[in-house]
Order: sequence, then structure tokens, then C-alpha cells
Amino acid sequence: MPLFILYAAFYFQEKVASKLFLIHAMFSLLPSLVSIWASTIEILCNLQYNFVLHNLYIQLLLTNHMSKITHVCFDIGGVANRELPREQVVSRGQEYFGQDFSGEKLREMMFPIIAKADIWREFQNGMIPAQRYLEFSLYTGGFAPSDQNKNNLRQLLEEWCGAPYQPILDLVDDLKRNSYHTSVLSNNNEIMYNTPGAEIKNRVDVSLSSHEILVSKPYWQAFAILRGKVKADSPGQVLFIDNKTENTEAAQSCGLQAFHFRSKELGMDTAFAELMEELKRKGIRV
Repeated sequence: MPLFILYAAFYFQEKVASKLFLIHAMFSLLPSLVSIWASTIEILCNLQYNFVLHNLYIQLLLTNHMSKITHVCFDIGGVANRELPREQVVSRGQEYFGQDFSGEKLREMMFPIIAKADIWREFQNGMIPAQRYLEFSLYTGGFAPSDQNKNNLRQLLEEWCGAPYQPILDLVDDLKRNSYHTSVLSNNNEIMYNTPGAEIKNRVDVSLSSHEILVSKPYWQAFAILRGKVKADSPGQVLFIDNKTENTEAAQSCGLQAFHFRSKELGMDTAFAELMEELKRKGIRV
């Protein structure tokens, strides 16, 4: 029956659009099918942009957000670690590469573009190894790709990750003690993912990095992989915590509940206080 209605909506958009309220009424009668319907419509929406199906999908997601949270997923950068301030990173870079090293030089080397290719994105998505990324970065910065320079740049990236943010680590431990499933979904790479600042990956039940799953946030495939790995019964049972609105909005569009951790705007401690208030509001035991 659900598939019949979906196909009807797909081929007879105008007729179905005027009767969407009938479909909405069916949702209230069939709550156990909400997750299945949402997943099916999401697939169709990805295959073809369709106004009627999109509206139907959004209504399903709103219903799905009423789910009880059983899974909590964290980002790493700016959430689970306290990154080294940019000015300190530049200062360290000057020790490695000379006094002419600047914030602009750091940006150029971190995010090199070679022949219109986004090398940083390729590195994060596991398409190139660390050594190639370091070579491209040094080339962009005008430095020789010597072993010494590669080691210095690797060291700089590792230092930038800073230290783990203990309140989040303690929160993960509390959530696990209260029988919540915990996870990480991080845009990361083989250098920065293996630093002390990424300690949270050793605390959660499931940890996913973009360089391992070969796709990064905010692409919907990353959230689909997350849901498959954590085995939540419905996407609305997952609360996703990230410091970038583009990622939290993407998570919500995939049916997850999401919280914007505003560390950049407020600082780590105030953002954490906001998170704890939100967890209490949602009835999460911590």
C-alpha cells in the first residue's frame, strides 16, 4: 500500500498535491511505518526533484522528530576538542617555516587547489594519502617537499588539533552508563584523526571519519552511513551534535535530530552549557 501511494504521487503530482492532507491523516494511523516511508521517499527524492514528494518527505521527518532519542553522535573539531588558537598555529608555523609564515600562508597550505582540484577535500575523503597531501601543501606554500618540511607540516597539523575537551568526554561516559548509544561522525583525515585531540573516538561505540567512509558532511551519504552503522530503528532516534550549521541542517534534512554546538560563537564552555540544557529539555538522562 505505501509503495502504491508513492508511485501515484510520482506520476500524478497535481492530483495528489491537492489531497496531501489525506496522506497526512494516514501517517497518524500508521506510526510504525513512519521510518520506512521516510526512507523510501528520501530515495525517490534523491532520484528526481519532485515538489510533491519533497513536501511529503518533510512531513514524515517532522513526525520522525517526535521519536525518543536513543543515540547521540558527536563531531570532533570544535566539539570534542579544544583547538589551538589560530594565532598560536601561525606562531608555530613561523618556527617551522620562517618569520614570513602568516595566517594567509597557513590558509593556502591547508586548503591547496591544484588544477582546480580541492586537495583538502580529497584528503578528507580518503582519495589521496597523507604524503601526497603534504607534498601538495608544501608546493602551494612555496616550500620544498623535503622530509624535514613534511614532518614539520605534519607536526603543525597535529598541534592545531589541540587537546580533547574533557566535559564532552565525561558526557560520553555518562551517556553510555545510561544505556545511550554513542558515536562520532567527523570530517577528518589520517593525520588529524590520530591525535590526542581526537580521543573521543576511543570512547564512543562507533567512530566514523570521512577519510574512512570516503564521503564528508554535509553530503547525505555520510548520514546514511552513520545511521547504518549505529543501527538506530529510525533516524529521529539519533541526536547529531556539530559546530557547523550546514552540517546540522543536513542532518535534519536526513531525518536526524540535531544540535548546533556554538563553540565558535560562544566559546567551548558556554556552548557546552547550552548543550546540557538541550539534553535535559529532550529528556536525555545525563
